[in-house]
Amino acid sequence: MFVRNNWYVGAWSSEVVWGKLLARRILDTPIVFFRDQNNAAAALHDQCCHRGLPLSMGRIEAGAVRCGYHGMKYDRSGLCIEIPGQATIPKKACVKSWPLVEQHGLVWIWCGDTAPECSPPDYPWHGDWLWKGGLFHYEAPQELINDNLLDLSHLGYVHVQTIGGDPNTHMNAEMRTTRGDGSVTVERFMRSVNPPPTHMRLNGYENPVDRWQRIRFIPGLITIYSGSVPAGTLRTEGNQAGGFQQRVFNAITPETAHTSHYFWSVAHEAVPNSPGMTDSLHADTITTFEEDRVVINAQYKRMRETPDKRWIDLGIDAGAIQARRIIRERVAAEQAAPMPSAASAASASAEVS
Repeated sequence: MFVRNNWYVGAWSSEVVWGKLLARRILDTPIVFFRDQNNAAAALHDQCCHRGLPLSMGRIEAGAVRCGYHGMKYDRSGLCIEIPGQATIPKKACVKSWPLVEQHGLVWIWCGDTAPECSPPDYPWHGDWLWKGGLFHYEAPQELINDNLLDLSHLGYVHVQTIGGDPNTHMNAEMRTTRGDGSVTVERFMRSVNPPPTHMRLNGYENPVDRWQRIRFIPGLITIYSGSVPAGTLRTEGNQAGGFQQRVFNAITPETAHTSHYFWSVAHEAVPNSPGMTDSLHADTITTFEEDRVVINAQYKRMRETPDKRWIDLGIDAGAIQARRIIRERVAAEQAAPMPSAASAASASAEVS
């Protein structure tokens, strides 16, 4: 169940390299990313219109894609611009292209059949703060990853060595869940608690702290603003002052109904006399997310063995329940909408600038 009229992260900018082809399946569709003659990112259906060979098995020539079977050459719009041994190019010699926007180190792709309805989410912390990211592949669907990120009560059980801490602290956190227009926000506050290992290593805490987590979901993206401040100084509105602060970017792009791409980064403000803080925080985040991946993959493997079983919900699932509703509502609205005309479908293939 995919929301199609939506921006998803298709790749990190660093993955789309001049002169190379990047194959990736998104929303169960094979797509090939590359850079055109102007070094701008482009995305085509990864299948030649002649005999169906993946274009990713071909090569790049002057910013265009040459099929590795019979040499048909495609530009960034998907039009065939050359057929070896044949002067006439049939009008139907083309493949689908998708709108892309590249910003803040990310290549966003619009996967819908209509023209983009909005711009991709802005994420200024990839410019204003120090950050480092990565990519995980999950043998699980997007919903379970969303559940995991929107319910951080699991930290005290799964992430004992990094951002966890006492399980009771997380299970009894003060929590607020707010449903917005196509979004849901979960806020969690923990007062006068022992700092977790990562916060102690990076901020030198020796005394109790107040912790917060602000998690915002829209289809395809969850952002988390979290950290800790000395006990008694927590703000429940707006941004915090001082202490340890981080912003975590979590772009969940469905690969298939059963697998997902997980693009992530962790960002922090520059801290004087703290060399290596970015690398240290990045390393701890890799450990944390790998722990999540092991749990979620195992969870889904067992779930597939019992497809008819009904699962219970708890109070801690409020945000996850709302996120699932948003996805269902968006999918239902897309399925009820009339099919786009040929003209509008063609416009959806135009690049977004």
